[in-house]
This record gives sequence, structure tokens and C-alpha cells, in this order.
Amino acid sequence: MVQVCHTCHDDKFKQWDTSVHAALVTNGNPTAPICTSCHSPHTMIKGAAAAMDTVPCKTCHGAIFIAYATSVHGVLRTSGVAQAPLCFSCHGAHDVRVPSAGAGRRDVCLGCHTEALDSHRAWLPNVDLHFGVVSCPVCHSPLAKRVVDLILYDSATQKETRQPVGIPRFKSLTSSATTRPGLDPTTLMTLLSTLDSQGVEGKTAIRGRLEVSTGIEDHELTIATQAISNCDSCHQEGSAAFQSVVVSVAGPAGIPIRYDANKEVLSSALSIDSIGGFYAIGGTRITFLDVLLVLALLGGIGGPSAHLAARWTFRRFLNGPPREPPREPLHDPPHWQPKG
Repeated sequence: MVQVCHTCHDDKFKQWDTSVHAALVTNGNPTAPICTSCHSPHTMIKGAAAAMDTVPCKTCHGAIFIAYATSVHGVLRTSGVAQAPLCFSCHGAHDVRVPSAGAGRRDVCLGCHTEALDSHRAWLPNVDLHFGVVSCPVCHSPLAKRVVDLILYDSATQKETRQPVGIPRFKSLTSSATTRPGLDPTTLMTLLSTLDSQGVEGKTAIRGRLEVSTGIEDHELTIATQAISNCDSCHQEGSAAFQSVVVSVAGPAGIPIRYDANKEVLSSALSIDSIGGFYAIGGTRITFLDVLLVLALLGGIGGPSAHLAARWTFRRFLNGPPREPPREPLHDPPHWQPKG
């Protein structure tokens, strides 16, 4: 059926062929949509995807569409605001993509909200860092559960690592009732070493990003005045945002595949690189790393000082105690002798 559509709609077919839907078909998913899944071959309606009532996406993504319909975007669209985004606005119509891949939702959101960076600079410190490591729904879906996503990527290509081939899938580790499930720091570091030994072009690294936990919560966006703007929601001891950790790789067409991790990977000396992208001293509230950084700073300052002190002491030892300069000889005053 796809090839029949290809006969007349070559341009749309090429777009679909690069989409997440085509990748799922190639991957053997029997429910992945093809042309006729969205376009009835006998009752084709042009522009059906541009209306709330007829958009075909909700056929497969019903729960996400319900979340969208009650969001600020959906409410505006229902109210007749044609500029309000519908599914294809963020995902594309035929070249359907995954906004959570790559830079995350940032670039998609900034495509419409071009003023967002400047408006956030008025109150948010380190705006560029926040936009790079905090997904927009984290603050704009205030009721969502947040997770730290440790994304495996190739440092040479700067792209997400695809699901490893020949390496067992990650499994939740529950060795005892007192052990938190998920990959622990040692296992995570072993995994990175294993991936690097598989002939990967560049070193496998980790990029941390704060995300919401599900695709449904991604679409539960609220108006800006109801978004989280309290720094303490993340920057405090025991913040809920840092209690859930996942490790993700890229599945078909970049769809993230997540695996549970132990939250201790964020504070272990074995996995400091895990949060190197968004760690800020005193701000992330990870005391162990704060102490390490302070010690490193003191070592950086104390090292040169100790070197100079040792050098001065060594020179003093070689040259001996300082010698006093020679004094002028003292002449006795002439004796007075009487005349004659």
C-alpha cells in the first residue's frame, strides 16, 4: 500500500521514509502506521490533520491527545486560535520526529516561543545552562514527576548512543530489600567501559538532563503564570527531582529507551561525569560533590603555594644562614700628649 501511494506522492513518501513511523515499520513493529493508517484510501480528506476533531494522531496516541487537549495549547486551539500548535506543529506531519531526542524539546519550543530566552534572563540565573539541561515541561508541567535522564552519547559525533548490540539489556538490580533498584555506579561505569571496547568511534559519555517521566506529562503544559519558578523546587537538599534517575539510549528513529538507575550514581565518585553537564557547586545540593570540588579548589590554590614555600626553604638550606655585611674597622682616637 505504501508503494502505491509512493507512485503519486513521492515527496511525502520521502518524508515518511525518514520518520519515526517508518523506522518502526523497518524494525518490525506490526502496529506502526503507514500511509493508510492516517489517510483512508477511499475517503481522503485534505487538511484532516489540521483540525482537533479529525487529527489522526489520536487514533494511536489517545492518552497523549487527551493530555494535549486539556493543556494550554489544546485549549487555545479549541478556542479557535489557529496559531496554537497541534500535533504536526511539533512532530511534523509526514516526517514525524521525536522532540525528546537530540537537544530535547528546547529547539522545538523556541521555534514558536522566540522570546523565551530573553524573558527568562530577567529572573533566571544561568539561563543558557538551564535551557540546555532542563527540559521545558519540567517547569511548564508543574504536576509532572521529574527524573534525571543520563543520556549515553558518542562524544565524537555528539549523538545519542544507539541501543547496544551484543550487550545484555540493562536490568533492574535488586540484590536485597534494602538496595534501591537499577544500575548502580559500578555497573554503570563498567557498561561505559564495555561500550568503548566495542569499536565505538568516540568515547561513550553521559549527558544529564532533567525531564518529566512520561510522554503524557510532556503534553500537560500549563500557562506561563502557573509554571514552576521557585528555585527551591530543585535546588534544595533531597529535592524530589533528583530522587528518580534513568539511563537512556536511542531506540528506533531516536525514541529514547530508558532503564532505571540507582540515584546514588549522582553522588558517587565513580560517576562524577554523570552530572558534569548540569552540576553547580552549592546549587545541585549534592554535598559529596560539593566537598570534592572545594577540596580540588583548595588543592589547586595550595599546590603552587606549597611549591613556592618549599623552593624558598630549599634555597635557604643550601645557602646557609644569611651572612652579615662586613663592618668598617674602628680606629682608636689619638692620645692627647702635652707639648714639650
